[in-house]
Amino acid sequence: TIKTGLGEIQSLALSPNGEHVAGASPGRIEIYRVADGAREGSVPAKGPFPALAFAPDGSGLLIGDAEGVRRVGAAGGAPSWIRPLEPESPVSTLALSPDGARVAIANYYGSLVIADPVTGATEMEIKRVGPIVLDVAFAKDSRTLSVGTGMGDSHVYLLRLPPRK
Repeated sequence: TIKTGLGEIQSLALSPNGEHVAGASPGRIEIYRVADGAREGSVPAKGPFPALAFAPDGSGLLIGDAEGVRRVGAAGGAPSWIRPLEPESPVSTLALSPDGARVAIANYYGSLVIADPVTGATEMEIKRVGPIVLDVAFAKDSRTLSVGTGMGDSHVYLLRLPPRK
């Protein structure tokens, strides 16, 4: 059990190697060492429900919030921006592919972007997948992406992404 200083945990991510866990609450994200529960870092977050995803090798954490997507080291530290977003377009969810080559980023206005997780360069963009994209998840092959939309009439879409160049 890890006792956090977070009041309400809204997002949670566990590093694939099981060494770190990150929790998000309104206004901040905290990163803890699983072995002893020690807090290793804290990063400010903007807006509701920040999205979290660890890199497949556990080396870093992607954070999506009202300002865009940024990366921090597994133990925290200064964030580096990989994809600032246009105003009024907060991230609702994000997911890293198992091979670490792609990040799927969705927003509260129903748009979906597939991008390079290091540079933020756009590989593909789909406007208005639905009224809001609530969750995304990659399959083990890193090319199949499930996209869940909601707000009344909910749908799950399966997208088959082309091979990376």
